[in-house]
Amino acid sequence: SDLVDTDSLRRIDNLRLSRQEYGLPSDSIVFCCFNDSSKIDRLLFSSWMEILRELPDSVLWLSPINRLAREALVNKANEHGIDPTRLIFAERMDLAQHINRLRLADVALDTCLYNGGTTTSNALAAGVPVVTILGDRFASRMSASMLSAMGMPELVAADLQDYANLATTLARRPDWMTELRARLKRNRQTS
Repeated sequence: SDLVDTDSLRRIDNLRLSRQEYGLPSDSIVFCCFNDSSKIDRLLFSSWMEILRELPDSVLWLSPINRLAREALVNKANEHGIDPTRLIFAERMDLAQHINRLRLADVALDTCLYNGGTTTSNALAAGVPVVTILGDRFASRMSASMLSAMGMPELVAADLQDYANLATTLARRPDWMTELRARLKRNRQTS
């Protein structure tokens, strides 16, 4: 149920992990999006490619998806002039392990038309800041609602350009990222 998805007492593995274990570069900004691939639209993907173009040492870590969806995203990255090896696809694993590995990411990028409900909750539980856009219907406002409840409304963008700028700025400001992670850890117990 949704209640379990946002339960602050749920089990999360606390094993120390390294980025190399998951095929992630140790010295890059790791953006992630573990939302279902059906939530990734053309305009959002273009925005992600703009973010990767602005930050040449960054990668995008994506959820496990089927072969056809993976090939389509790789081809689109090529069309945008982005090396497709900068898209890293995760393997499936149980929820407690998944939330633990999420800690390896720097910033979670939400989908727009249909936000991540559980995926946003998982990222926040792992202490990963989530950048989203405030939509105009329930399905596109879930993440903004969670971020507001967590005392982090500054991570809610007005539009795709604001979203890309926000993600890029956050990646370039490790001090801000550290402050957000500390606030997430604090607020998770009460929000």
